[in-house]
Amino acid sequence: MLVIDKEFALQLNDAIVLHAIPELDKFWAFNVESGDQYTLNDSAFYLLAQFRNLTKLSTALVEFADHFGIDVETAEEDCLPVLNDYYDQKFFKGGENEK
Repeated sequence: MLVIDKEFALQLNDAIVLHAIPELDKFWAFNVESGDQYTLNDSAFYLLAQFRNLTKLSTALVEFADHFGIDVETAEEDCLPVLNDYYDQKFFKGGENEK
């Protein structure tokens, strides 16, 4: 499990590809190595997209909060458990995900 620290930085694993058709409200993440696909909602897609490049959690949470018009504390409560799940599923480079 990810140790939550706002200065921790994450980047999507090279095998994870994000795809969206916003006009149809359809969002996905694909693992091109395993063939797994994940259906996302708009907020999960937006959150993951923040990590296309190496990004600090604190920066991504502020961006998420601004985009969805919520306070940063609510963004943390909503996003950190989701990020933990994605981290455990090896969506991100670094730490335990490196081989």
